[in-house]
Amino acid sequence: MIVSHAKKFIFVKTRKTSGTSMEVGLSQVCGPDDIITPISFEDELIRLDMGGTLPQNYAGLGEQRYRDMIKARKMKFLRARRRGKFFNHMPAVAIREYVGKKTYDDYFTSDGEKPIVDFIVNFDNMQEDLTTLGDRLEFDIVAHYPQTKHKFRTNRRPASELLSQKVKDQIYKNCRIEFDAMGYER
Repeated sequence: MIVSHAKKFIFVKTRKTSGTSMEVGLSQVCGPDDIITPISFEDELIRLDMGGTLPQNYAGLGEQRYRDMIKARKMKFLRARRRGKFFNHMPAVAIREYVGKKTYDDYFTSDGEKPIVDFIVNFDNMQEDLTTLGDRLEFDIVAHYPQTKHKFRTNRRPASELLSQKVKDQIYKNCRIEFDAMGYER
Protein backbone atom coordinates (compact mmCIF):
# COMPACT_ATOMS: atom_id res chain seq x y z
CA MET A 1 0.00 0.00 0.00
CA ILE A 2 1.35 3.42 -0.90
CA VAL A 3 0.16 6.93 -0.09
CA SER A 4 2.29 9.27 -2.19
CA HIS A 5 2.09 12.88 -1.09
CA ALA A 6 4.83 13.67 -3.63
CA LYS A 7 2.74 12.49 -6.60
CA LYS A 8 -0.71 12.72 -4.96
CA PHE A 9 -1.85 9.14 -5.42
CA ILE A 10 -2.98 6.27 -3.25
CA PHE A 11 -2.18 2.74 -4.39
CA VAL A 12 -4.64 0.26 -2.93
CA LYS A 13 -3.07 -3.15 -3.37
CA THR A 14 -5.29 -6.04 -4.36
CA ARG A 15 -4.46 -9.73 -4.21
CA LYS A 16 -3.32 -11.86 -7.16
CA THR A 17 -3.27 -8.98 -9.65
CA SER A 18 0.41 -8.10 -10.02
CA GLY A 19 0.04 -5.80 -7.01
CA THR A 20 3.52 -6.42 -5.59
CA SER A 21 5.15 -5.68 -8.94
CA MET A 22 3.10 -2.48 -9.18
CA GLU A 23 4.06 -1.52 -5.63
CA VAL A 24 7.77 -2.06 -6.34
CA GLY A 25 7.50 0.00 -9.53
CA LEU A 26 5.55 2.83 -7.92
CA SER A 27 7.88 2.99 -4.91
CA GLN A 28 10.54 4.37 -7.26
CA VAL A 29 8.68 7.70 -7.55
CA CYS A 30 8.02 8.12 -3.83
CA GLY A 31 9.46 10.85 -1.63
CA PRO A 32 10.53 10.92 2.02
CA ASP A 33 7.07 11.83 3.34
CA ASP A 34 5.22 9.09 1.46
CA ILE A 35 3.77 6.05 3.22
CA ILE A 36 5.02 2.69 1.94
CA THR A 37 4.13 -0.58 3.65
CA PRO A 38 6.39 -3.64 3.88
CA ILE A 39 6.19 -6.57 1.48
CA SER A 40 7.92 -9.96 1.64
CA PHE A 41 11.66 -10.09 2.26
CA GLU A 42 12.36 -11.43 -1.25
CA ASP A 43 10.29 -8.64 -2.79
CA GLU A 44 11.95 -6.01 -0.58
CA LEU A 45 15.29 -7.12 -2.05
CA ILE A 46 13.88 -6.59 -5.55
CA ARG A 47 12.63 -3.15 -4.51
CA LEU A 48 16.07 -2.34 -3.02
CA ASP A 49 17.91 -3.52 -6.16
CA MET A 50 15.60 -1.47 -8.40
CA GLY A 51 16.17 1.72 -6.41
CA GLY A 52 12.69 1.86 -4.93
CA THR A 53 11.94 3.59 -1.66
CA LEU A 54 11.90 1.06 1.17
CA PRO A 55 9.00 0.87 3.65
CA GLN A 56 8.59 4.10 5.58
CA ASN A 57 6.09 6.13 7.59
CA TYR A 58 3.77 3.17 8.07
CA ALA A 59 4.28 2.36 11.75
CA GLY A 60 6.70 4.60 13.58
CA LEU A 61 9.00 2.73 15.95
CA GLY A 62 11.28 0.16 14.38
CA GLU A 63 11.03 1.37 10.78
CA GLN A 64 14.69 2.41 10.47
CA ARG A 65 15.85 -0.92 11.88
CA TYR A 66 13.58 -2.70 9.41
CA ARG A 67 15.09 -0.77 6.47
CA ASP A 68 18.62 -1.42 7.77
CA MET A 69 17.95 -5.17 7.91
CA ILE A 70 16.71 -5.15 4.30
CA LYS A 71 19.81 -3.24 3.17
CA ALA A 72 21.99 -5.73 5.06
CA ARG A 73 19.95 -8.52 3.44
CA LYS A 74 19.25 -10.06 6.85
CA MET A 75 15.92 -11.78 7.18
CA LYS A 76 15.78 -12.46 10.95
CA PHE A 77 14.11 -9.20 11.97
CA LEU A 78 11.77 -9.19 8.99
CA ARG A 79 9.99 -12.34 10.14
CA ALA A 80 9.14 -10.70 13.46
CA ARG A 81 7.94 -7.35 12.14
CA ARG A 82 4.81 -5.85 13.64
CA ARG A 83 1.90 -4.65 11.63
CA GLY A 84 1.83 -0.88 11.67
CA LYS A 85 -0.93 1.67 11.41
CA PHE A 86 -0.68 1.20 7.64
CA PHE A 87 -0.26 -2.31 6.24
CA ASN A 88 -0.05 -4.37 3.07
CA HIS A 89 -3.45 -5.04 1.42
CA MET A 90 -5.05 -2.36 3.60
CA PRO A 91 -8.67 -1.71 2.57
CA ALA A 92 -9.43 1.69 1.04
CA VAL A 93 -11.90 2.48 3.85
CA ALA A 94 -9.16 2.05 6.47
CA ILE A 95 -6.69 4.12 4.44
CA ARG A 96 -9.21 6.95 4.33
CA GLU A 97 -9.66 6.78 8.10
CA TYR A 98 -5.93 7.28 8.72
CA VAL A 99 -5.01 9.80 6.01
CA GLY A 100 -8.17 11.86 6.54
CA LYS A 101 -11.09 12.68 4.26
CA LYS A 102 -9.50 15.76 2.67
CA THR A 103 -6.25 14.03 1.66
CA TYR A 104 -8.11 10.93 0.55
CA ASP A 105 -10.59 12.88 -1.57
CA ASP A 106 -7.85 15.14 -3.00
CA TYR A 107 -5.82 12.12 -4.15
CA PHE A 108 -8.81 10.28 -5.56
CA THR A 109 -11.49 11.56 -7.87
CA SER A 110 -14.60 11.86 -5.69
CA ASP A 111 -18.29 12.38 -6.31
CA GLY A 112 -18.46 14.23 -2.99
CA GLU A 113 -19.47 11.14 -1.05
CA LYS A 114 -17.35 8.17 -2.08
CA PRO A 115 -14.08 7.84 -4.00
CA ILE A 116 -14.10 6.85 -7.62
CA VAL A 117 -11.15 4.86 -8.85
CA ASP A 118 -9.14 7.15 -11.06
CA PHE A 119 -7.25 4.52 -13.02
CA ILE A 120 -7.19 0.72 -13.23
CA VAL A 121 -4.32 -1.17 -14.81
CA ASN A 122 -5.91 -4.08 -16.64
CA PHE A 123 -3.72 -7.17 -16.81
CA ASP A 124 -4.98 -7.86 -20.36
CA ASN A 125 -3.82 -4.39 -21.41
CA MET A 126 -0.80 -4.19 -19.09
CA GLN A 127 1.78 -2.56 -21.38
CA GLU A 128 -0.55 0.16 -22.65
CA ASP A 129 -2.04 0.86 -19.21
CA LEU A 130 1.40 1.05 -17.57
CA THR A 131 2.48 3.52 -20.24
CA THR A 132 -0.59 5.67 -19.53
CA LEU A 133 0.06 5.48 -15.79
CA GLY A 134 3.71 6.37 -16.33
CA ASP A 135 2.71 9.41 -18.37
CA ARG A 136 0.48 10.60 -15.52
CA LEU A 137 3.25 10.11 -12.95
CA GLU A 138 5.97 11.44 -15.28
CA PHE A 139 7.92 8.22 -14.76
CA ASP A 140 8.67 5.36 -17.16
CA ILE A 141 7.11 2.64 -15.04
CA VAL A 142 7.28 0.15 -17.92
CA ALA A 143 11.07 0.26 -17.77
CA HIS A 144 10.99 -0.14 -13.98
CA TYR A 145 8.30 -2.80 -13.59
CA PRO A 146 9.57 -6.08 -12.12
CA GLN A 147 7.97 -9.51 -12.17
CA THR A 148 7.91 -10.40 -8.49
CA LYS A 149 5.67 -13.45 -8.19
CA HIS A 150 5.93 -15.04 -11.63
CA LYS A 151 7.67 -18.16 -10.28
CA PHE A 152 4.77 -19.19 -8.05
CA ARG A 153 2.42 -20.23 -10.81
CA THR A 154 4.07 -22.99 -12.79
CA ASN A 155 0.98 -24.02 -14.76
CA ARG A 156 0.43 -21.15 -17.21
CA ARG A 157 -2.85 -22.47 -18.64
CA PRO A 158 -5.75 -20.03 -18.35
CA ALA A 159 -7.84 -20.34 -15.19
CA SER A 160 -10.89 -21.08 -17.36
CA GLU A 161 -9.24 -24.38 -18.33
CA LEU A 162 -8.24 -25.29 -14.78
CA LEU A 163 -11.39 -24.51 -12.79
CA SER A 164 -14.64 -26.45 -12.57
CA GLN A 165 -17.87 -24.78 -13.64
CA LYS A 166 -18.98 -24.68 -9.99
CA VAL A 167 -15.83 -22.78 -8.97
CA LYS A 168 -16.14 -20.40 -11.93
CA ASP A 169 -19.77 -19.69 -10.97
CA GLN A 170 -18.73 -18.93 -7.39
CA ILE A 171 -15.94 -16.60 -8.55
CA TYR A 172 -18.37 -14.77 -10.82
CA LYS A 173 -20.89 -14.46 -7.99
CA ASN A 174 -18.24 -13.05 -5.63
CA CYS A 175 -16.64 -10.77 -8.22
CA ARG A 176 -19.54 -9.69 -10.44
CA ILE A 177 -18.71 -5.98 -9.99
CA GLU A 178 -15.13 -6.55 -11.17
CA PHE A 179 -16.28 -8.69 -14.12
CA ASP A 180 -18.66 -5.94 -15.21
CA ALA A 181 -16.18 -3.09 -14.64
CA MET A 182 -13.42 -4.84 -16.60
CA GLY A 183 -15.71 -6.15 -19.34
CA TYR A 184 -14.86 -9.78 -18.63
CA GLU A 185 -17.11 -12.50 -19.98
CA ARG A 186 -18.64 -14.86 -17.49
